[in-house]
Amino acid sequence: MTVRLLAELHERFAAQAKRDHRTVNSEMAHVLEVALADPSADSESPWRRLVYPCAAPQGSDSSPS
Repeated sequence: MTVRLLAELHERFAAQAKRDHRTVNSEMAHVLEVALADPSADSESPWRRLVYPCAAPQGSDSSPS
């Protein structure tokens, strides 16, 4: 199967794959498996890290005091 990705998304998969000691292909498969197994995609899932890499975890208060 061939998948076309924007260069930025490929870079994000590659960076996450390196952190997880996986190939890019294995990382993509892992992210898809996790996302499809748990559609709620909590803040610790690989899917959220790729889609929202700079987002604060759910439930955190990032507003100034």
